[in-house]
Amino acid sequence: MLGLTPSGAPAAPGAQQAALAQTPGYQFALQQGLQSTQASANAMGLGLSGNTLTALDQYSTGLANQTYQQAVGNVENVVGLGQAAAAGQAANIGNAAANISGSLTNQGINAANIDINQAAALSKIAGGAAGQYAMYNTLKGLQNPGDVPPINYAPNPYATDVPTGVVGPIS
Repeated sequence: MLGLTPSGAPAAPGAQQAALAQTPGYQFALQQGLQSTQASANAMGLGLSGNTLTALDQYSTGLANQTYQQAVGNVENVVGLGQAAAAGQAANIGNAAANISGSLTNQGINAANIDINQAAALSKIAGGAAGQYAMYNTLKGLQNPGDVPPINYAPNPYATDVPTGVVGPIS
């Protein structure tokens, strides 16, 4: 039908028409139609007149055209099925790609959230440790004021009557 042989090579010119003419359906319809047309002409006493020959030609040409159009329609149906299948596969591939992309995006978001939570935990631990250290030193200073090292204040250059130097705990 497409001008190709089973091996895929181009067919000889006229091979498609010859193949259609050899199909059993075409042969039967042609034989019955020609016999019917001849029988009708014979019944009217026309035999093989010009009108009879024209009617035989019109019948055979019409049958050939009908057979060819039917064969083309059959091929179109097969091609349509193939196109629909290809479109379906393309849609499936697109959906799969979208699903994979979404999964990878979610995986990246989850990994980032884990890192953020780990950083927050480390920050909380460090802040808690610093707070505990400050509280320890505060409590230690309240319980044993002499054990806390003195705070060294910088001398005030504007003070005139205040002694400068190291100031210890207030007694």
